[in-house]
Amino acid sequence: MINIPFRQYANFKSIGNGFLLAIGTFIFLILVIIIFIGIKTKNYTKIFTSNTNTTISQLYNNAKLGYNNPYKEKYLTFLILGLDQRENGNSLLTDTMMLVTANSENGDYLLLSLPRDLWIEDLETKINALYYYGQEYDPENPTNLVEETIENMLGCKINYTAILKMDEIKDLIDMVGGIDVEIERSFTDHHFPDEESGGEMTIIFEQGINHFDGNRAMQFIRSRQSEDEIEGTDEARQIRQKKVILALKNKLMQDFSLWLNPALSANIYNFVFNDLDITPKLDIQTSASYWLIGKNLFLKGHQTELELKWKEEDSILIPSRDEKWGSWILLPRSGEWESIKDFYNSNLP
Repeated sequence: MINIPFRQYANFKSIGNGFLLAIGTFIFLILVIIIFIGIKTKNYTKIFTSNTNTTISQLYNNAKLGYNNPYKEKYLTFLILGLDQRENGNSLLTDTMMLVTANSENGDYLLLSLPRDLWIEDLETKINALYYYGQEYDPENPTNLVEETIENMLGCKINYTAILKMDEIKDLIDMVGGIDVEIERSFTDHHFPDEESGGEMTIIFEQGINHFDGNRAMQFIRSRQSEDEIEGTDEARQIRQKKVILALKNKLMQDFSLWLNPALSANIYNFVFNDLDITPKLDIQTSASYWLIGKNLFLKGHQTELELKWKEEDSILIPSRDEKWGSWILLPRSGEWESIKDFYNSNLP
């Protein structure tokens, strides 16, 4: 492994966004609905194809090739890295990292959250800095460093790595008409950055079901100065990030009317196949080869969320300080990374 010295990065203002559960499922839905409706409805075909620079014939032929050559491995794994690069910042830290592992045989999938303070001894840095250092390590393939590290840590194969930016999530939320998010605990942030004035503003979130547009969802995700002992923590902020992405996933998967709108379907298509920063790139043929996973996930798949906990007495991780900088870090309780690998593999669907 490359030896990259640890650096202090307190000035960075990155937050992760969580994960992209919808990636495997709405691709399958796009293919089925677009091709079926497109063939039956000329107006739908005209709008969709003009907005995506495709033809129904191209979609059908490429999807058919993928359908006839289905993915045959037991697991399909996505690594999701979240970035929040605002206009005045250039942070490449990924405070929230999520590994999504789907079982192609039964449609069940595991969501493993990787804590940002997890210390990578060989590289002398935290795990959330690996993408940043990857820009220097391999500028043409900046995700290689984080992929190699996580694959070695867990003993898994990562098929795709997606970089999600918060402004993309904001646009998607507005695109689908907003999302509904359940808030378990009311909180107030009196020091939320006001980008228009350059000062601060007060934002309030009430317990219960809240309907968010993209801007409100970003406030919910980015709030970090609440005086509440729970909601003012980084851990709570990361949980809120996941809530928003789950709500977006649910909207895409449960509101069928969205897919009857050809312009919206085209926008989602363009996001997945053109705009999404994913390595390697997805195309229709490859996506269609995952049709069995999509079918099983829709019909019978179950979601399991897993975290590498550190607060409980029997947690798999323990807090510590790195000897060089004194930074807060997390290490395996046993002192051996094999315990992390065993934990992951014993919980695979």
